[in-house]
Amino acid sequence: MQALSLLLQEDLSLTVGHRFVDAPPQSEVTIAVERAGLCGSDVHVLKTGTWVEYWPATLGHEVCGRVAVSQDSRFPVGTRVVVDSRMPQQTKNGLIS
Repeated sequence: MQALSLLLQEDLSLTVGHRFVDAPPQSEVTIAVERAGLCGSDVHVLKTGTWVEYWPATLGHEVCGRVAVSQDSRFPVGTRVVVDSRMPQQTKNGLIS
């Protein structure tokens, strides 16, 4: 699966390109991102390029969207989700806590 992405290049320029997304492993989902927030750490990366593990970088780790592919029956395709990739989430009775 391909995802259209805003990519930060090593020279700190921005380009539009694609990221390839693998099928999710057991008990995980793939999210079709509808909105992504840029926070202070993203602005820092835009200015300095520090903290990037590989290039090109994709900014925005706070996202919302819908489950596009699911390997987890608790999150069927179409479920609306909000994610902050730095904060692991647990489910209890099907609700994210």
